[in-house]
Amino acid sequence: MKFELMYLWGIIPLALINIGLILYCLSDWLKRKEFKWMSKWGWLVLFVCFQFIGPVLYIVLIKNHDDN
Repeated sequence: MKFELMYLWGIIPLALINIGLILYCLSDWLKRKEFKWMSKWGWLVLFVCFQFIGPVLYIVLIKNHDDN
């Protein structure tokens, strides 16, 4: 039982970071009207279905290349 509990302490922070990234991307996704490289719904599928990689790609490709 202690062996499984040890891994749980590593998984919980990663899950919280992942949830935070998804919520951040979702809030930006709801506000944004125009998207680059994919449709609005394509980005939603990307950052919800592909954990960690999807939100990071969204932030790098969309947020960092804003003209605003």
